[in-house]
Amino acid sequence: MPGSVDFQYLDENGEWKYVEDAVGLGGEADQYNRTTFKAVTTTALRMNLSPSKLGLGVIEWKVYAVPEIEVPTIISISEVDVETIAGIEPVLPTVVTVTYSDGTTSEVNVVWNSISSDLYEKVSVVLMECKEGWDTCFCVSMNSNKTENYSLAVRKEENNLLVEVKDEKFAQYFGEENSDFKPEFIEKNEIELKIPEIKNKEILNKLKVHPMWNEYNKRCISCGACTIACSTCTCFTTTDIIYNENAHVGERRRTSASCQIEGFSLMAGGHEFRTTTADRMRYKVLHKFHDYKARFKDDHMCVGCGRCTSRCPEFISITATVNKMAKAIEEIEKEVGAND
Repeated sequence: MPGSVDFQYLDENGEWKYVEDAVGLGGEADQYNRTTFKAVTTTALRMNLSPSKLGLGVIEWKVYAVPEIEVPTIISISEVDVETIAGIEPVLPTVVTVTYSDGTTSEVNVVWNSISSDLYEKVSVVLMECKEGWDTCFCVSMNSNKTENYSLAVRKEENNLLVEVKDEKFAQYFGEENSDFKPEFIEKNEIELKIPEIKNKEILNKLKVHPMWNEYNKRCISCGACTIACSTCTCFTTTDIIYNENAHVGERRRTSASCQIEGFSLMAGGHEFRTTTADRMRYKVLHKFHDYKARFKDDHMCVGCGRCTSRCPEFISITATVNKMAKAIEEIEKEVGAND
């Protein structure tokens, strides 16, 4: 009869370790003595017996594995949306969110294949010829009516397209036929706009509180159509979407936001910078026709496409608004003596 019984298993380092939570460890003669312990993963298991008297033996012993547990498998990987600018290699995330077959999700490390520099080094621009424009356009006034920065130029005719190939990497797609087509650019719009100059901060501060903006408290309905149509508005927010079929899975999407919609400038604690439609209109107009250029020493942010005017359900014209702003600046200049 054994005086004591214990069990050991061989771990991944080749060392013998005692099993944990052993229950049973019996030593009755002429029967199986059942012992259970915490499950282990191993290639070898041994039983150690210490005799209570001289000599002992084991006729037979059996080892049973725990029931096989189904390991969840990855069924989907969340999409990765990374933005970069031409010439800059995108920075990819080190982890991605995966969904398992049991409905759970987790973040796992990821290794990406190398990205060819051809995919990000240069953005190729296709120019669509515009010779006339629309009745709301004023691109000539904004100096955005012409460019040489394009790879292909296209003219649409009644039954065909004419294409100018400036970038040789696209030549292979157009065969050996050459065209004398060169895009023409619009030289004069129906609408002309002279951008007023804000000469100093005093004039700017007085312009911000000028009564001209109050008109838009009655006219503007804060729908945001103008900013959604704008080619240079880039504000966005994030929206969390939870799937109905699986509450553990969802998306965080980048969605457009508008400075013209109530609550855009709302901060934690309830403070809001622009509480009226007049405040929001003033902010947008000054951003497009003063603030951006003043800060970055570049062109004005507006390109003169006129889409905001075309989209506005209240028929608010951006050119008319800027003209009103110009008159207000003239009034302020006379007031502060800043004509020189």
